[in-house]
Amino acid sequence: MATLIFNAKIYVERDRFEEAMLIDEGVIQAIGTNDSMLDKYGQTATLYDAQHRTIIPGFNDSHLHLMNKGVALAAVDLAGANSIEEVIRRARRYIEENQIPAGTLVHGMGWNQDYFKDEKRLLTRHDLDRISTVHPIIFERTCIHIIACNTLALERAGVTLETPVNAGGAIDRDERGLTGILRENACVQVSYLLQNRSVEEKKSLIRRAIAHALQYGITSVQTCDLYPGTWPSTHQAFEEVL
Repeated sequence: MATLIFNAKIYVERDRFEEAMLIDEGVIQAIGTNDSMLDKYGQTATLYDAQHRTIIPGFNDSHLHLMNKGVALAAVDLAGANSIEEVIRRARRYIEENQIPAGTLVHGMGWNQDYFKDEKRLLTRHDLDRISTVHPIIFERTCIHIIACNTLALERAGVTLETPVNAGGAIDRDERGLTGILRENACVQVSYLLQNRSVEEKKSLIRRAIAHALQYGITSVQTCDLYPGTWPSTHQAFEEVL
């Protein structure tokens, strides 16, 4: 059955609005005033009172990394954490609530040591080892130019004291060895672990991003999420979802 939305402010074009709209099988069939549309379709359509809300066409986002948005939504949210201890608490809670199996990568985003009230310093592998020693952990700073890894993530990526550093990057060390901090171009020396996802995982991330976009009225996108080494599986994931 068709649906008649009435008592609305429906954008048609610049400086033109209508009050009612008939939708049948997902297609707009007619628009007009409340009186004219209710008289014509009120007895045969399902009625929906918009209560004077504004209705506009779906937005198009012309530059979106759709799967990356899904990655961000699925990651540990570290934005606004005001201490190292809070970062640790959030991550432990995330692992527990999501029942992350041992060996599965834990990814977090958004931390900023400038907001830490306990110690204003970068996170280290020793901090992240307090979260877990059985999950590889990679936490991206809010700037995305610095990442912190726990010991297991460094081991999985094969990063040691002898590892050559990518030009334009840095792998921090101190008197105890690797700190777990990688900067700039050195980040890719472990970040490939984030891209090593199955097709099913990527499909789940894409669907999560689509659902999030729809909540904000974004109904179409142009996206670019293909990276070297991930093209076949990422392309397959998009094809199977879309």
